[in-house]
Amino acid sequence: MAVVTMPAQTALRLKDEILKLSQSVEVKMFLAKDVVQLIGFSEEEIAGFGGETGDAVVLAVRDLQALEQAIPQSASGRLNYIPIVNEKAQAKLDPF
Repeated sequence: MAVVTMPAQTALRLKDEILKLSQSVEVKMFLAKDVVQLIGFSEEEIAGFGGETGDAVVLAVRDLQALEQAIPQSASGRLNYIPIVNEKAQAKLDPF
């Protein structure tokens, strides 16, 4: 299982890849603010996303390998998502 986050503009850019992924593995996508008070992105992370901003979106996927194959963490020098690695945060954001 994987729980990752990205700005809303990034989620919009990746919508076709996320839709394709959802056809082969269970995927849940939601605004982080619906579950937690705040997930914010640093200026460095925003730069990594190529300046894309917006509310934090959480993408939870049953199969980490399927996510990594469908959507790499970064491509062409731009971040696609940041994995949630804190166990408490993962547990709070895990919709499964």
